[in-house]
Amino acid sequence: MQGISIAISGGGTRGYAALPIFERVVNTANIKNVAGTSIGSIIAAYYCIHGSVRSLKDKKAKYMHFFSLNPKISLWDANKVKKFLTEDLDLNYDFKECSVPLYINATDIKTLKPVVFSKGNIIDAIMASIALPPLLPAYVIGSRYYIDGGFSKPYLKADVIIDLLEGSLSNYSEQHNNVMNNAIIAFMALIKNTKSLYADSFVFSPFERDSNLLNVFDFRKSPAFYKKGEAYWKKKENEFLRWLDEKKRDS
Repeated sequence: MQGISIAISGGGTRGYAALPIFERVVNTANIKNVAGTSIGSIIAAYYCIHGSVRSLKDKKAKYMHFFSLNPKISLWDANKVKKFLTEDLDLNYDFKECSVPLYINATDIKTLKPVVFSKGNIIDAIMASIALPPLLPAYVIGSRYYIDGGFSKPYLKADVIIDLLEGSLSNYSEQHNNVMNNAIIAFMALIKNTKSLYADSFVFSPFERDSNLLNVFDFRKSPAFYKKGEAYWKKKENEFLRWLDEKKRDS
């Protein structure tokens, strides 16, 4: 077997739960490529540039510093976020400088279809993938505007998927009929449909029993989410190793 591919979904602060899972997967198997959407794009890029995500959990952003002086445009200032990605995370590289092929998914705001970046500047691709109006404005590359990749495809196809949004649908289907609730239901239906297309993938879902979608914005929970990821890996480790052995025998 030449190696396995890994994809990480979006999920805001829940990305901290992906870190210990991702680190153990890459330490267990040969990796042929990594893909990320939204927060997953930051994790994927960090690994492909720095060779590990172990130190990423200590690179805590001072989110209050991101707030925009012009909240009519967005709550966060895109330039401040780019500065954090450049100076704190050291991600200002070209895709061709990655040690492992990297793919980042964003959504074309005009067509609402996924666009996968695999060349050019990595920070530009990340900014496109994490743009989430009104929190962070749509990001312009060339003449095209992009928003969070999760709106078109929560994660790209891969052998191993870290799904940080699974389980978030249950609390919303029975709520009142309103625009926000219907939008959430439609988004979660997209996640469910995406997962059904990748039946052969091994899926880690550390939040499969957590229906509180709003905790993706609760940055105070990052240490707890990291521990949640560690505990979930221990729960799924043997199952993953069996799957990996079967994949090696079949190749």
